[in-house]
Amino acid sequence: MTTHRLLHSRALLFGGVLTLLFAAAAGWPGAAWAAEPVETLREALKIQITGVKPDLKLAKKRLDKIDEAIKQLKETSSIGELRRAYFLKEWEPHFLLPQPLPVLPKHAEIGDLLKGAIEKAAADPKDPTRPNHPTVLLALCIQIAEMADSEETAEMTKRQKFTRRLDKVILSLARRDKVAKTPQMLTVRQAALHALGKITPDPIVAFEVLQETLQNDPEIGPRRLAAYAVSDLAKNSRLLGRKDILKTIELAVGAAAVGLKDQDEAVRGYSLQGIAEAAKAFKDFVGFPLEPLVDEGKKAVLDDVKSVLKTFQAANPRIVAALADKERINVRLAAVQTLDQIGQARLNLVLNLDAENRDKPGKVLDDYSAPDPFENVLPRDAKKAGDWQAFTQLLYDSDVRLRRGGIDLLELLRDGATPAAGHMATALRDADLFVRWSAARTVRNIDPKNVDAGAISALNQLLKDRDSNLSKAAAEAIEKLGPVAAGSVDTLGEIIANTGADNGSWDVESRVAAMKALAAIGKPAYRVLPRLVEVMTDADVRVRREAAYTIGRFGTIDEPSLEKTALAALTKALGDEDAEVRQNASEAILNIAAKR
Repeated sequence: MTTHRLLHSRALLFGGVLTLLFAAAAGWPGAAWAAEPVETLREALKIQITGVKPDLKLAKKRLDKIDEAIKQLKETSSIGELRRAYFLKEWEPHFLLPQPLPVLPKHAEIGDLLKGAIEKAAADPKDPTRPNHPTVLLALCIQIAEMADSEETAEMTKRQKFTRRLDKVILSLARRDKVAKTPQMLTVRQAALHALGKITPDPIVAFEVLQETLQNDPEIGPRRLAAYAVSDLAKNSRLLGRKDILKTIELAVGAAAVGLKDQDEAVRGYSLQGIAEAAKAFKDFVGFPLEPLVDEGKKAVLDDVKSVLKTFQAANPRIVAALADKERINVRLAAVQTLDQIGQARLNLVLNLDAENRDKPGKVLDDYSAPDPFENVLPRDAKKAGDWQAFTQLLYDSDVRLRRGGIDLLELLRDGATPAAGHMATALRDADLFVRWSAARTVRNIDPKNVDAGAISALNQLLKDRDSNLSKAAAEAIEKLGPVAAGSVDTLGEIIANTGADNGSWDVESRVAAMKALAAIGKPAYRVLPRLVEVMTDADVRVRREAAYTIGRFGTIDEPSLEKTALAALTKALGDEDAEVRQNASEAILNIAAKR
């Protein structure tokens, strides 16, 4: 990745020099004279004609000044001047305000002039004496890439991205079989591939060139830039319409999967980045869809969504294989990040389809006939082991970044992480706080009958951790496990009481979470009922509320002396200054009486 950034910085520096060379080759006039039409245009655009009765004379004056500037621009045919004129920020208000005389067609006219000047400069480059020498072509590619970067998202809501209109120029310079095979033209082709990722062209045509380059190009430079362009195209897909967004995502994943077979580390790294960007784009698309994702009549995701999911599914084995690249830590980290993005996109789709069953993503996807992008990872079929072991192996890696990535992936799987239950004790005892924290959250999604005593013992240790987030996460995991975690009762009681020798400075949230865990465990938790009675007079009202509510959830108390003590505390709480405490205490008394 560092190599690419260095090359990119050099390219930008070189690009500045080449722009000056291009200025000389094209015979640009002096700066003072060249700025005049742009300044004339800028001043004209600043004239705003608004109101119920607009000043038509002023509007005519504005239009005349714009025409004057365009006339000068036609005479110079300077790409630099035309570019500055087209991208003046003073055009922006005119896209929002009603215009009594046509202004926007003038903007389009300048765009046509700029497009024509670029196409002329990009004509046959064989004659080195002509201005379309390879140096000029390289400058053109850099210029187009910079223009594409400067076009803001806000602009795209009002008009098509201008540089997309230059796709034929860039595609012609990016094709290996169409460009002269010289060292100079190799540089041009690389710059064209870089620009291709910026301009959001027709995805079908663009990815045809990129996949051909990744698959067959003998030169490493073009393959690297093609892989990077895949990432850019996926990132910029948000500027397109539904059809092109999904097609771009699908083709990006397919092209990047080809790049994952490359021998070069950078090509593989950029290819993983491309899939990650495609997954991000898909995550955003399904998270806030502007159009339907589902055919309600068939209760199935639409075909274009299904096609994208199948593409992710097909790429997964190669991404998982990258996790095992022991000699390339950057590739392994990129693979983890890519799988994480696919997992988040998968979860976003599930939330959109059936939020109530978010913890059972596999079932939801099956219900809507949606291909699971993790089909090759999860052992959904008893006859197929799946590649989920690749995730658990990360939990034992010496690199903490990989351990964090591995447990985060298992957490994203939700109930699909159940086969990894036997590895949870290891993650819960990890030296890294974030690994332990994610592991506690992961346990909540695992089928309780698969959680072993080692994991429960580790959760008990986390309950007593001085980090309140860890303590609370452990309590919430135990709550999900319920009666299986009966061995946690005494530790939960210690957290709840939090007084005297037991005081560990656990915060209120941890103590409340511990009470909820006790209630979920049920009858085995009776032995720490005195702890609940004890905190019925706690200084914090949240603790008093939860203690009364928890005692009420137990219902019948088998030991008469304990029942008598609990009822006495609850009766006293009927006079508490807080209404919710009083209500919870009265309900608890009624529950005990009813179940007796």
